[in-house]
Formats: sequence, C-alpha cells, structure tokens
Amino acid sequence: MPGPFAISDRVTLGFKPELTAAYGVIVATGNNYALRFMSESMKANLKTVQSMEITGDRQIRDVIPVDLDTGGDIAAEWSYGEYDQLLAYALGSTFGNLAGITGDTGVITVTISAVNTITASTGTPFVNMVPGQWFRMSGMVNAANNNIFQIATVTSTVITTVATLINEVATATAKFQAGRCSNGTGIPTFTMERKNGDLTQFEALRGCAVSNLAIAYKAGAIVSATFTLMGKNAAPMQGATNLPGTITASLTNTVMNAVSNVGFITEGGAALTSTYFQSLDIKIATNLRMLKGIGNLGPVGLQVGDFDAEITFAGYLADASLYNKYLNNTPTSLSLRMTDAAGQAYILTFPYGKYQTAQRPTGGKNQDIILGANFQALKDPVTGVSMIIDRCGAAVTAWV
Repeated sequence: MPGPFAISDRVTLGFKPELTAAYGVIVATGNNYALRFMSESMKANLKTVQSMEITGDRQIRDVIPVDLDTGGDIAAEWSYGEYDQLLAYALGSTFGNLAGITGDTGVITVTISAVNTITASTGTPFVNMVPGQWFRMSGMVNAANNNIFQIATVTSTVITTVATLINEVATATAKFQAGRCSNGTGIPTFTMERKNGDLTQFEALRGCAVSNLAIAYKAGAIVSATFTLMGKNAAPMQGATNLPGTITASLTNTVMNAVSNVGFITEGGAALTSTYFQSLDIKIATNLRMLKGIGNLGPVGLQVGDFDAEITFAGYLADASLYNKYLNNTPTSLSLRMTDAAGQAYILTFPYGKYQTAQRPTGGKNQDIILGANFQALKDPVTGVSMIIDRCGAAVTAWV
C-alpha cells in the first residue's frame, strides 16, 4: 500500500512566544501551546531571481534567493479563552485589570447592601479593577446576583455596580472573574509550528505577529474568526519539534454561535431593543509592515501603523436614529457581548467612533429595507483607546 500521505485531520498547530529583544528567537523555557482551528494557510514565501548571465548554450544558470518571509491566515470557531493570546497580540497589548491576581478571585466572602454595593470581608480582591469594567459574579445565594455586571465605582474592597443587585449578608461562596485588554502599541511575536502527525514532520514559522483580525457574526451561524499573520522566516521540515517543553492542550470550552451566544448589543450606550442585525463584522488592522535590510534574508523587524478597527453591519431598518447619526456625523459607541453555555463572556466595546457610510436602499418588491453601515472606531477622549475587551470568566493562562 502506498503512503502514508499527509492528511489535514492529523495536523496540529503549536505556538510559543519569542524573546522581546530578539526577533524570531523562541523563549527557550516553558511549554508551547496548542490551538483549535478550522483551517490555516500559513506558508513560507521564498523569493528567487533567475540569473541573467549569458551561458552560450541558451540555458539558465541558476535561481538565487533574494528575500524570505512568512504569512497566511488561521481560521477558527470562537470559544472562550482559546484565542485570548492572539486577541491581545492583535491589539498590541495584554490582559490586565484582573480580579484577584490571575483574573479569578477564588471563593471569597462578600456582603451586598445598599442596592448595588459589594463589600469583600477580607483582603483586597478588587485592587486591579477599574470603573466601567465588566465582571462575572457567581456563587451567590440569590440567582439574580450570578451574572455579568458593570462597575460604577471601585476600591480595593468595594464595588458599586451600574445595575441593581439583591442584598446578601456574608455570602462565603462568592467568586469574581474579570480581565481587560485595550489597544496598545506593542508588537509581540511568536513562533508557530505546524505538525503533520501522520508523517511526524514539524515546520516552524518564526517571527510571527498578528497583522489583521476579522470576527464574523451572521444569523444562524457559528461565530468565526480569522487571524492573519505576518512573519520572518521558516525552518525546514524536520522529524522533531522546534519548540521547548511539552505542548499544553487546547481548552475545551464550547463553540459560540451568533444566535444564543451573542446579545446585549448597545449603541450610544443604550441597548438595541428594536433593531436586529442580519450580520455584523469586526475587522482589526494593525497596519503591520516588514523592515528589510541588506545582509539579511527576510525582515530584520516589524513595525506597526494605525490601529484600525471597523464594524460593518446590516440590519432591519426600524427607525431613523442610526442613519441620522451618519448624516449628522454624530459620535457614538458600539458594544456587544458573547456568552458561552457556561456563562463565560466577552464584552467588546468601541467607546467612541463615527459612521463612515450608511445606506438604506429599496431593492424591489417584497423585500425588507436593510440598513447597512460602517462604524469607524476612533480614539476615545475619555478612555484614550479605540477598543476594549472585557473577559468575564475563568482565568486564562497567558502564553509564556
């Protein structure tokens, strides 16, 4: 029987951060990390030039390598925690403002009083959290208190929430889960290794960074994401891994869909209760570019440009409010929540921006009027950022 021949169902992807001060050099200690994915198109792009020498017998003497880089897409079905590192890399930042130390306080004792005040009995579990941040509270006696809430004010021991809570006295099983990431200026890089398990062959693509991220929400579909990577070079395929340590398995949280797992969409700070979207697409571009230099096959480094976040949506026209914000060039905001079956959530917030386009055509008979619009995220004069991600669920271990 011929073979074996490589098949897609035996492919795994491993990831490992690189040294901050040494582009394309893997951190030599710790483990590497597996990633769930649907497909990938990562490849080495070796550029060669044919020799133009005249040989006297009409033949081409050689092809000479003159450049090398790597790039491609990784497509995934969205699930809680799995893509946090790539998500933070796309924003050029890290997750901070954690509950407790890691993003999970563990079980603590709290009292809820005065309608919306949460007081911790001991320690300083809320010291890292900030006003406006969302968090998940669980383990409370009253089921209504086990939910996602937004902070109005906070100290190291006391949170007041925007929403009303139900009073509880000395509940000893309370747990708080939170983390926040917003766009920054970093360019973290990593090595991605592709393993063909049926051939026991490994290929490492080094110096990778996230240049683009697209998250797609469509009625009746799974939430999907595509990470576009740009990298330095590739090691030849070989029979042993290029990465240190052992591979840390992927998480097992459920895949989210755009039906039951997406909701609480707000525009201008108010929930959209009568406007329904057919589709919504978030596109993030880092305007990443390669720096090329004489004496180096491949880029010597990467540089970022503008952080560009755009939201495009199509929804049933219900009133004039969104369309008139476009015509009047009115600043506004957008936010949406993704929550999995276990109650773990992300709130993606674009605190300030404007509609660049909007249209509401009449296509013909027996058709719904669809409002299509494009929202451009801008630097918020209050927070100083264009995009905020609040993670409300189990702590996620960062790649190290």
